[in-house]
Amino acid sequence: MDHLGMVDGKLGFHGQQHADPATHADPVGPQGFQIPFKVWYLLAAVILSFLLSVFSNARLRPHAKNGPPRLHETIPYVSNAWQYMTDKKTFIARSSEMLRTNPVIQCQIGPLKVFLISGSSNVSTLFRPSFSSDDWVALILRNACGFHPKDAAKFSGGRSGSHKDARAGHEQQSFERPLVAGLRQVYHEHLLASHNATAFGHQYQALFDKQLTDGRGPGVGDVGKWVDCRVVDFLRHHMASAATVAVFGQCFVDVNPDIVAVFWEFEKHAEALAFGLPQWMNKSGVKARDRINRTCREWVGLLRERRGSDHEGDFEEDSAWNHTYGSPVCRDLVKLERDYDLSEESIAAFYVAILLGLHANSIIICAWVMIELIKDPPLLLAAKEEAAQALVETSSGRTLDVQKLVSMPLLQALQHEALRLHVSLLLTRTAVEPVTIAGQDFPPGSTFQTPTEALHRDEDFWATPESPATEFNPHRHLERVETDDEGGSGGQQQQVRFVPRSQKGAFVPYGGGAPMCPGRLIAKTEIVVTVAMLLLRFEMDPASLQWLNQDGSPSSRPAQDQDSYINSVATPPDRELKMRWRRIG
Repeated sequence: MDHLGMVDGKLGFHGQQHADPATHADPVGPQGFQIPFKVWYLLAAVILSFLLSVFSNARLRPHAKNGPPRLHETIPYVSNAWQYMTDKKTFIARSSEMLRTNPVIQCQIGPLKVFLISGSSNVSTLFRPSFSSDDWVALILRNACGFHPKDAAKFSGGRSGSHKDARAGHEQQSFERPLVAGLRQVYHEHLLASHNATAFGHQYQALFDKQLTDGRGPGVGDVGKWVDCRVVDFLRHHMASAATVAVFGQCFVDVNPDIVAVFWEFEKHAEALAFGLPQWMNKSGVKARDRINRTCREWVGLLRERRGSDHEGDFEEDSAWNHTYGSPVCRDLVKLERDYDLSEESIAAFYVAILLGLHANSIIICAWVMIELIKDPPLLLAAKEEAAQALVETSSGRTLDVQKLVSMPLLQALQHEALRLHVSLLLTRTAVEPVTIAGQDFPPGSTFQTPTEALHRDEDFWATPESPATEFNPHRHLERVETDDEGGSGGQQQQVRFVPRSQKGAFVPYGGGAPMCPGRLIAKTEIVVTVAMLLLRFEMDPASLQWLNQDGSPSSRPAQDQDSYINSVATPPDRELKMRWRRIG
């Protein structure tokens, strides 16, 4: 995450310098750096406004005499808020530790009181209709993706919560159906049906295969030639290129050939834009967001022109994929612009959000799966043998049966375990009516969060005799069962089955309830297809494994979660894995 620092005598981010008419009257800051008076005035004004807001809210808010214990902070109303913005790893670690002995704790994030909860039964409560995430989705769309403020009232129909009704005393909506309902309908129709995920898998497989057979881009090489591959960089480029076309269509990439690079520059700032630093403290992030929104906005304009031309039929046909708009989900997102009279910025924000969900999570989880396989040659061989069972002969050659592939036990377990260990977020919901959690009553409007780390690394739930909860072990999601011999001998045979230990509320990488990530089937398909294709198309040399720092220099340790991405859903590795491989077909 970008952080506020002193750089060459100026207030900036990671070496970025800003023009500064410094004078001799400027005060001197830490380490002798000179800070302009206008910066002091700005900071003082912001801090004063912040504190006035905090204490005004504190005076107006009734205090529960027997409320949950508070997360300690050195400076009341300030310390936790600052740590939340600038060091979420430590904030989540402190919260998780306190939640080990308290099912509910409270924390003041500036003027907002947040209740952090733990325990699978308590967390599963958040997925009931009594809670909503609509306000938080709107916040992400606005701050991180560029959703236009003038369309904000349309999002939830002028009310917060996807489940509010007359029972809670709310007024009638100003229009028939809020935008969030229309958006969810589009996502659910085109993303959650298994046949759509399978169709995506076949389209993605063909596009990813083209990435490999063309021999272009980082780490591919000619057939039979050993080349060095930086695995994370390879996936960031080739997976993103294929998946973008699979969802958005070839025309989108033809018009925006640098879209993958534009996306990864934006992705570095997305979490800070949505939940972290104020935008005036994250200028590089705002610039990256505006660029990708503008790119998508220009594309929306082109699609509108095509709708009014000879290409109108492209938007009406009922096909799984189209060269112009890509997948049906993108076709119907464009229709929302007309149905809700949305600005181009707001439709573009939906495109940005899909790009974020498509690449920032699936590619990172796939990278972690490949890292674990390369580190463990016997596991790699077992996964390769399993993937080969999904190969089928077709008129155009050998290909993978996507439906069979995504049901393979070990491949599912690998993805499941990577999600468990490398998804880090503060799952957030707001109560839309009075609720009770862990025996305590809370009024409507109360905000609840749960750190997935506390759930996914719970030793009591996830540890096995072979490995602690913090260790990667896909076998914790597998079990051997006795089945009838399919050969008709009347005997028994052992079979490995994928049995996810995903008790409700204990495993929530995609959230839960109505707002649960609608792209989860697409993500699973993309990850499993990619892993299988790499295992079957490349001969790998695990003995050549080398860890690299972000600058390309050798590292003395393997990859860990990258701290700056905590609360960004999937946390990428902070080290690159370099190895030798060769394409075998």
